[in-house]
Amino acid sequence: MTYIQNNFGTPNGMSIGELQETCVAITLAGSETTATSLCGTVYYLLKNPGTLEKLAKEIRTAFSTEDEINIENTHKLIYEHAVIEESLRIFPPGRWL
Repeated sequence: MTYIQNNFGTPNGMSIGELQETCVAITLAGSETTATSLCGTVYYLLKNPGTLEKLAKEIRTAFSTEDEINIENTHKLIYEHAVIEESLRIFPPGRWL
């Protein structure tokens, strides 16, 4: 983005139309892969109730309140990390684009 900002409107830079279209493409690409990944994860968790139960137990015992849940505190959730990694392995979001 720094290059785009520094060269905006110059012969080597993007026009406002190009910038708008690029932002739309980046936003759609990022949100679609996230949505696809979440759908795959939820699907496989629902197909495997034991896994869902174990994951829910890990999360519910790790935090007392919802306010405690943040990106820093979730790093200690080993099983959650394994679930996410396995979900991405068996249902990679880029494969469906």
